[in-house]
Amino acid sequence: MDRFINLFTWEKHSLIALNVFFIFWLYIYTEKITYGSISSKGLIVYMMLSVGISFLFALSFQKASKRLRFIAPTFVFILCLVFYSIPIVYLIYFYTFKVQITPDVLSAIFQTSVREAVDFIGDYIAFKWLVLILIGSALLSFGLYRKEKFEPENIESLLSQEKIKTIVIRMACHGHEHSERNPMQKKINTVLVIGLGKVGALVAHLLNEHGYRVTGLDRDAHPGLPFKSVVGNVEDVEVVRRHLENNQAVVTCLPWHKNLSVARIAHAAGCHYFDLTEDISTTAEIRKLSETAKAVMAPQCGLAPGFVGIVGADLTKSFESLRSVELRVGALPQHPRGMLGYAFNWSPAGVVNEYLNDCEVIKDGKRAKIPPMEDLETIVIEGVQLEAFTTSGGLGTMCETFDNRVEHLNYKTIRYPGHCQLMRFFFNELFMKEKRELAGKILVNAKPPVNDDVVYIHAAVEGWKEDNLFRDELVRSYYPREIAGAIWKAISWTTSASVCAVLEMVSEGDLPAQGFLKQEEVPLDLFLKTRTGSLFEKNQETA
Repeated sequence: MDRFINLFTWEKHSLIALNVFFIFWLYIYTEKITYGSISSKGLIVYMMLSVGISFLFALSFQKASKRLRFIAPTFVFILCLVFYSIPIVYLIYFYTFKVQITPDVLSAIFQTSVREAVDFIGDYIAFKWLVLILIGSALLSFGLYRKEKFEPENIESLLSQEKIKTIVIRMACHGHEHSERNPMQKKINTVLVIGLGKVGALVAHLLNEHGYRVTGLDRDAHPGLPFKSVVGNVEDVEVVRRHLENNQAVVTCLPWHKNLSVARIAHAAGCHYFDLTEDISTTAEIRKLSETAKAVMAPQCGLAPGFVGIVGADLTKSFESLRSVELRVGALPQHPRGMLGYAFNWSPAGVVNEYLNDCEVIKDGKRAKIPPMEDLETIVIEGVQLEAFTTSGGLGTMCETFDNRVEHLNYKTIRYPGHCQLMRFFFNELFMKEKRELAGKILVNAKPPVNDDVVYIHAAVEGWKEDNLFRDELVRSYYPREIAGAIWKAISWTTSASVCAVLEMVSEGDLPAQGFLKQEEVPLDLFLKTRTGSLFEKNQETA
């Protein structure tokens, strides 16, 4: 019985491939018992037929909308009856009457009228064979249907023009927004959060608050937390592996250079993986792991890369053709002082990495790499004059996604005026780019973290709509806010909310549960309807 149930936990594409194999085998076998041999022409014809059927099946599931994927099992059922019927009826006739079927007999069988064909099936073919054909087709369709995991509450989201999500149905059924689904319906119930710093602690709080069983792993003790926390060396492979064994997913909130080892452990354990890295080389290695992953590998789930890429990709959808996509993000002190006008509320290693590594862009329609801290520009948000300049990693995988689709695609970091020039002096003329770790320590000592911060987001897309050039923008300012009874910095809650929203979407089946996840493929409307993603639309300034 367990083996029978496990059939429906296979990937849907494995079921489709198995189905095509059987169709190909049936047609080849009927060819052999008819003519005594298989011609090369027959092989080619049947192979093309099988590939064509495979394409039809895969198209129903891979590229179609959710509405079509909902009715796809019925489509598959019909296709099975059509493509299986001829060889199976032929084989049943052969084995029932023990007669060698010649081409003339075959022609006589299938060149009858519909009524004669029905009479033939009813009179000469045992009822058990008809039942077996129907059951086999139905089982394949049911397996595909189960793989899609459409639950009753999701039917409403399919019928609604605005794709009402499960949170609305929860409100109708339970009377409040945050009523939980049955935990057995989730793909993720247990989560290990590694690193309980400024962001990691809030990630764990948010996930715990929304019903996930959370374990926090950090090198330091954190007493009094509402979720389980353990102390351990986060760089020790065995320590991480031991704690990951009892969890279905891991969110690493460690500095970028410590993430790859966690990704490898998650990959080996078959656990879902999420991180906040902006490092391009780390993401490239994680992508290689995703090719053989049993679960989802989702790096770059923070603010930039992450949320800003989701916003930028969403803005492009209303354009017929694109000229430029420009994404700008900055996490700054609300009340800057000194010439640098900055406070290191984010990982110093991450900031130094962004300032010194090459930047991936699309320029004049071609993918390219350009130096960081270049192309300085002035930008004004809510009357505040700011500057923006190129930094590494903020686009994630967008250059690949929008290759050959846009003339210009770039990312820049927002700072107060004068910051870029001072950073160029610090890294280039003082040669601190050769001493990255020391550079981070010096900068944090000069500009320690502050509580009153602000996160600026400026996303702009230019292109053509109905032959008219147009520009769409999304500009926001996010401030500290109260969550779980405490005030959290803007950079902390925006980053945490983003990764938690993506995890929730994977858990609820709104995103793929296997392979590599690009942030720009996350639908913004569904993202904002998650419990943590909704925070981006409920922003309130906390003075």
